[in-house]
Amino acid sequence: MNLQEINQKLAFIAASHFDGVDTLESQGRDRLDWHEVHVCDIKQALLAAYMAGKKEGEKNQN
Repeated sequence: MNLQEINQKLAFIAASHFDGVDTLESQGRDRLDWHEVHVCDIKQALLAAYMAGKKEGEKNQN
């Protein structure tokens, strides 16, 4: 998996778990770049990222 694919996966996870986060790229505006996020949403997003990495690692072992 290359860096572009990783960034796409992270952007998908962020958009899926954080309301109002449409991109992980800095947009140069506080109202677009700063978000209040509930800790449960952070935990779920981190778990999704962990599971995606685990799945990718298992795929590469075969």
